[in-house]
Amino acid sequence: ILDRRVTQAARSAGYGHACALTPGPLLSRFALPRTHISQADRGVRLWAKDLRHGLRQVTHPGAGARTAAPVRAGGTR
Repeated sequence: ILDRRVTQAARSAGYGHACALTPGPLLSRFALPRTHISQADRGVRLWAKDLRHGLRQVTHPGAGARTAAPVRAGGTR
C-alpha cells in the first residue's frame, strides 16, 4: 500500500523518486503514478491504457512534475 510511511522510506533511502502501480491520494515525486503495460497490450487495449494514464495526469496535474532542484544523496535537495 502506497502511504506516507512508504514514501518516507523511499526518501530516507536516498531515492530521488518512487513509482506505484496502484494510484492513491499521495502525489509527489515519491508517489508517481505508473501504468502496467504487458506484451498483451496492443492496439485498442494499449491505446485505452495510455488514455487512462493521461487522464490521471489531468485529474492530478502535480503527479510526475519535475522538480527544479537536484536531489542529493540521502534524498535531500
